[in-house]
Amino acid sequence: MILFEKIKDKINNLKNKNNLPNPVNDKLLKREQNKNSDEGIVYGSSNNLSKNFSYSEMIYSATANKYKIDNTPDNESLANLKKLCETILQPIRDKYGYPIKITSGYRGPKLNQKVGGAKNSDHMFGAAADFKATHGTNKELFDLVMKMIKNKEIKCRQLIWEYGTKSNPNWLHISINHSKNKQKNNQVLYIFD
Repeated sequence: MILFEKIKDKINNLKNKNNLPNPVNDKLLKREQNKNSDEGIVYGSSNNLSKNFSYSEMIYSATANKYKIDNTPDNESLANLKKLCETILQPIRDKYGYPIKITSGYRGPKLNQKVGGAKNSDHMFGAAADFKATHGTNKELFDLVMKMIKNKEIKCRQLIWEYGTKSNPNWLHISINHSKNKQKNNQVLYIFD
């Protein structure tokens, strides 16, 4: 419960300064604390970073829960998460017309090390998300994001086709520019098994 009190306090302290969501309600915190999967996010709740993306889902990690790793973002990372959700993920979700499944959002340094993330991972700064399609294929979602970049509907730091095959990635990675990593504009990378 200490982790969730920290989260609640952090949101309360930042909400006015950074126009962040209202405090997370205790019912949702208890639900998030006890959940064993990525399911159960309550959209429209008071902890949303954008219309369809919640603070809870952007920091959730089964690995952090299993190893009792505090995955609470600092103020700058929290502001980056909000920007990522508002300027990248929400426009993708709106254009796609279906929910997208966040598989990894914020990862604090200890969690990032535990999962074998890159030493300078954008996830550690609240500036990246890994996600999957919930309707159709991940390739179709990748193509939609590429079209949005081409049409200047979104601007990202990186879009990565992550593993899988040359016909369909296992997931997509997208990030925004932030103060801790070299600035890039719409870099597209492909990583295959």
